[in-house]
Amino acid sequence: MTAAIRKEINNGPLVIKQTREKGHARVIALVTQLCLLMFTLLLTTGATRDGNWDDFIFWCRYGTVVAIASILLYAAVVGRFMTPMMLVMLSFVSFQFGIPILYGFIGDFTNWYVQSLQTSYLVAGTAFTVVCMQAFVLGASFAHQRKSLGRKPNALISSVWLSDSRAVTKIAAIGFVAMGIVAFPRAIMFLKTSLVSGIRGARAAYELGGIENIARGLFVPFGLILLVYLPKGRNRNLVFAVLALYSLLAAFSGDRTEGLTLMTVLVFYLFGNGTSIRSSIVKSMGIFMALLAITWMLVFIASARVGGSTSGISIGDSIVSALNEMGFNSLTIGFQMSITNSVSYGLGYLSSLSSLIPTSLDFFGFKTITDAINPVNQYYEVMGYRYNWASFGLGYSLVAESYSNFGYFGWVAIALLGALVEKLMGWNGNARFERYLSLVFLWSFLTLPRRSTAWLVNSFEWNLLFMALILWLWYKLYSTRRPAITCGQKGGTAQ
Repeated sequence: MTAAIRKEINNGPLVIKQTREKGHARVIALVTQLCLLMFTLLLTTGATRDGNWDDFIFWCRYGTVVAIASILLYAAVVGRFMTPMMLVMLSFVSFQFGIPILYGFIGDFTNWYVQSLQTSYLVAGTAFTVVCMQAFVLGASFAHQRKSLGRKPNALISSVWLSDSRAVTKIAAIGFVAMGIVAFPRAIMFLKTSLVSGIRGARAAYELGGIENIARGLFVPFGLILLVYLPKGRNRNLVFAVLALYSLLAAFSGDRTEGLTLMTVLVFYLFGNGTSIRSSIVKSMGIFMALLAITWMLVFIASARVGGSTSGISIGDSIVSALNEMGFNSLTIGFQMSITNSVSYGLGYLSSLSSLIPTSLDFFGFKTITDAINPVNQYYEVMGYRYNWASFGLGYSLVAESYSNFGYFGWVAIALLGALVEKLMGWNGNARFERYLSLVFLWSFLTLPRRSTAWLVNSFEWNLLFMALILWLWYKLYSTRRPAITCGQKGGTAQ
């Protein structure tokens, strides 16, 4: 012990020097991002009206280069590349800029829906999206907090009821089995119906009720808690296998949003170990190769579902096809601009908070009131009669929502959302509950870019507040029956 302390003292100056160098690199990366955003804002001065096709191609290419630069600068701020937040950023770019990337660098690429938008809206929407991508990354970069030896642990994370591994795993196992009794058979029946009647027929046949919705919402979070709290061994491997099978059932039934996002989380857990510790090159390459395989699977399933050919699909073809399909959402901002006559000055964001209220407990009808000012509902209502042929598959987007709330200044809201998502995902400690939060919010936020802030609010409520409440209530009940046994005393490690 004395030798270890002496070594730490001797290495003190070296650690301080390395910390200072990292601090300088972080500042340089932040300043560079900020300057790049200011330059982009100057470029957009003439892009919001009367744009032509050449302007669109320019923004496609410029936006791609800027997105890559922003992501690399974020990695410089964080000090590593493969993190949960980085995967969300890649998802943001894919959903919000997939089609512009293809138009910018594939000369013969065409998308029929692009031709339905006026070129001026297409250019303005693409330019605004470039600003929003930079703002999202910049917000996350400023909010990131590197791991520090002197940093005090979060009061919630250090709570004794989250450190008692035996109590946590016991209630998580009960919840996992109870929710699985509902969620797993439904996934099997959903797959069988989908193979016969298609995804629409399956969704019509198995509309979500209250119990089913709760089961599907908690089944995966309980499983992820078990993955990070259980010690190495057969039980943890069994939980991983059940979650992997569940993700495959969802993916092959056509519900790729649920299936492939869970698959990505399991890949990150497997190779990144679900921690914030710097991943080795081997682990990073493992995650990268697995993501390419998931991308290929996305295209394979899509082609198989419509009776297309599944032979000869290369990795390059699958990337192009995935960007085309995911990037379909990048057109949402163009349609939003074409149908928006005024902005709500933040009322749309306030309406998202009503999603915290369960429908069964909404005695005063707050949700009904807020639905009238919800930009998502307004968007679908107008699209239903003005562009009814283009309403399927577009979804919604954080970018379009920011524009409907604050117009061209919506990128400020996007920056704040980037900071909030970073705070929810960027846990830098080694506590088990921190690892759970990184994994569960990765699962939730991989599709956040094509949704609205109501999705973020719901994820925060279910994955953090509601789950923490369950663990706290169980601990209070459990601790009255036995002395507390912390994870440092029993339960092994989650490495």
